[in-house]
Amino acid sequence: MIKNAASDDDPKAPLHVGEVMALWTYLAFNQESKMYIQVALNTTTDEELRHALHDCLKINNKHGQRVRELLLSAGVPLPPPSEEKPHSDSTAIPHGVKLTDYEIANGLAVKATTAVVMLASSAAETVRNDIGMMFVEMQSESFISAFLLKNLLRKHGWLKVPPYYVAPGQP
Repeated sequence: MIKNAASDDDPKAPLHVGEVMALWTYLAFNQESKMYIQVALNTTTDEELRHALHDCLKINNKHGQRVRELLLSAGVPLPPPSEEKPHSDSTAIPHGVKLTDYEIANGLAVKATTAVVMLASSAAETVRNDIGMMFVEMQSESFISAFLLKNLLRKHGWLKVPPYYVAPGQP
């Protein structure tokens, strides 16, 4: 049923300004997230965190390529990318500037949450169904990645949990 909704659309219709803005902004965010992941991979030595970072990088690259190709095919100039980060030795980073695994994991969780919200908002605001479905598909991939990351944070005690709310008069 979902595929039928997308196929009722005219994929040759031009993107509207809101779709272009959502795609362009997501690509800019995607590029900055990639830079963060590369820096984090140069920083951490925790194998589970490295695995999560590699998984996030794989999704990041897939989403970036998909959005980049769409924008280029529509004649939209791309946001300027950050420079690729070369591989470096994590033991050479001074402790005053080196992110901890806790900071890396929570920074990655914030980026994953932001991606999910951005993609949901973008999907809801599209006019073309094929573009909306693309956002939904990318959101689903980001959700799965975020859930796996949350499990890692919980396992290591890195998950930031707000205080529990107990209504007045409750035991």
